[in-house]
Amino acid sequence: MSPLSAKDAAFFYPWFHGSPSSTDQHLVYAFAWPENGGSRADAVRDQFARRYHLAPFFHRRLERVPGDLGHPLVRVDPTFDPARVVGRRVDSWRDALSAVGDIVRVPLDVRRHLWEVTVLDGFTDGPEGTTMLVVVHASHSLCAGFGLSLSVQTVLFDGDLPVPDLPDPDVRSRRRAALRGLARIPADVARSARAAIAFRRHGDVDPPRTTTPLIYTAVPHRDRAVEILAVDGAGMADPLSRTLSAISSAMADHAHVHGDADARAALAAYVTLVLPPSIPWSSTNRFVSAAIPFHADVEDTVERARAIRASVSETRKRMFTPEYLARYEVVEELPPAVVSRLIRRGVRRPQADGPVGGHTVVSSAVRPATALGGIGHAYRFSTGFPMLTPGIVLTHSVAVIGEHVTIGVLADPGVLPDFAGYVARLRDAVRRDVGHIH
Repeated sequence: MSPLSAKDAAFFYPWFHGSPSSTDQHLVYAFAWPENGGSRADAVRDQFARRYHLAPFFHRRLERVPGDLGHPLVRVDPTFDPARVVGRRVDSWRDALSAVGDIVRVPLDVRRHLWEVTVLDGFTDGPEGTTMLVVVHASHSLCAGFGLSLSVQTVLFDGDLPVPDLPDPDVRSRRRAALRGLARIPADVARSARAAIAFRRHGDVDPPRTTTPLIYTAVPHRDRAVEILAVDGAGMADPLSRTLSAISSAMADHAHVHGDADARAALAAYVTLVLPPSIPWSSTNRFVSAAIPFHADVEDTVERARAIRASVSETRKRMFTPEYLARYEVVEELPPAVVSRLIRRGVRRPQADGPVGGHTVVSSAVRPATALGGIGHAYRFSTGFPMLTPGIVLTHSVAVIGEHVTIGVLADPGVLPDFAGYVARLRDAVRRDVGHIH
């Protein structure tokens, strides 16, 4: 890989500009850890210490270039710091979810490190016998969710897994990188002008789809609430599409109750599409976010699931072309200082007005039942929480591993009306359309 790209650096700059919202990623692994008299946090810490060297992601850190005249420099730090794995005892499953919300709420201090792990235990009432959660909080700058999950599984599960591509380490000093960026300003100005023209040209190829705002369209503040639903999808054909259909039902019903009369016709979602290896891409975050209609106006939920699946397929074909993806590469032509300042403007003046592409973000992963093998009886399920952004105060993650479906829900309960009511509607829709909730 080349040094850090502009698309990757865009996840690094918000912290420095005082963003109240985290741009980090969070993965949660649930275990029914046996009572053996030892500390579960110590057991996880020992596992990290033993296998840390096998996952290069955990060895990386970033250094900011003065004046943002270059994108952050990638450094290698092979020393394992035991303080990165901390334990916290909670009394119940609800308290554990509240603790996860606290973790998601606070962004990582990327000046110090790019990851940390919290082990939550002390409860005995989790779904499927869960007694421990391992919460991995990591910067999005060096890899997306799939790459992070490979790194975590390599460490936690004694897995022999492929190593995700990472940006090359940079041996330049911060001063040298800044001087090089300063010398490139004249050329960068010319490239920026060409980039602006190219961006408009690529935008004309296939203009973004938009719809009307709903109650989910707002600027999130600092509050965070999470929910995790562990679902038995045994015997269900295409559980991912059926789960998306259930989410659309819950969102449409919730919006209608809170005054959005046209919610069913307007509802749309941003779905995360992972780029295949055959497509050239300058970023380690190999995904794009695509707006699709949620088809909540299709009454038959089986037909709605088919319509959602068709929309995702059609959108993937439309977007995975050189002509469409070229618009995402335009940002790489901008001077790093301009990228940083554009992000600062978005942080300081967040907006959620006018037409929108979607009303929630849904990230998904579908894996065979052996995807997290090697852990024996202790592993139960895993999920994540896509970040909230201006205009999006509710997100979902759907992980399908074999016949097991796990849904992670993240919201700002201070902005989204009645988060508990939304979760209740989602539970009803999932039981009806997908399967039994543990």
